Amino acid sequence: VAVFLRVNVDRDLFYFDSSYRPVPLETCFMGVMGTNPNKVKASMTEITYQKVLSRVRQGHQVMVFVHSRKDTAKTARTLLEMAEQEGTAG
Repeated sequence: VAVFLRVNVDRDLFYFDSSYRPVPLETCFMGVMGTNPNKVKASMTEITYQKVLSRVRQGHQVMVFVHSRKDTAKTARTLLEMAEQEGTAG
């Protein structure tokens, strides 16, 4: 994550193990198989939206990691648009 965020690892990187967190982190990895990249991306986005919605409704915070900087903003906008269309935005 530090490399992705372009953090100076010698000066600005701090490591906080689980003893610093009052609530443990949970990790969920998802993958979608297919040959059509557009369908794969659409499926992954829908699954991500449903997972995020489920966790938020349970009162949890959610952080979504994607594979590139460019997709970070795109994914955030897409998830927000989906929430607005479904009437679940904040």
